[in-house]
Amino acid sequence: MAPEPRNVEALNAVLSIFIVGFGIASLVDASWLLSRYAQGDTLASPTLVPFGIYIMVSSGWTIAVFVGLWWRNPVKALVGRTLWLFLVSSAMWLASAIGLTVLYQGSYSCISVTHLPINLGFDHCHQHVALQAFCWVQVCLFIILGLNNEENIRFRDQGSRP
Repeated sequence: MAPEPRNVEALNAVLSIFIVGFGIASLVDASWLLSRYAQGDTLASPTLVPFGIYIMVSSGWTIAVFVGLWWRNPVKALVGRTLWLFLVSSAMWLASAIGLTVLYQGSYSCISVTHLPINLGFDHCHQHVALQAFCWVQVCLFIILGLNNEENIRFRDQGSRP
């Protein structure tokens, strides 16, 4: 049995709140890390700075898009006509998550490991792990939102929406 259209819209609202919340958390985490490295803390790999900047851009984009859509029309914020915004945001978060996972080679340990190209025993390792987790949570939220909107569009096409 398919969910009712109002339930789909309610889930959209909840998912949007979580996406904005994790976007803010990612923005704060990435900007804090970049500020610490700018003040001279040990940088494990020079590629962490571009990743941090890219995640800040992804976070800012996501917050601006979702708050802007929500402000404009909270009930129909993420339906068909905003599909390209959804796809761009999803691609940005997927690139962030994959990039950090490749950089860390999937490792979630903050101990010094000699076989990795970077030393995970560096300053602020746990913040990097949190940032990586935030990126993957965003990817999961966007997948759920996309599947939910597919259901929403199906209701609209069948004419069962009020």
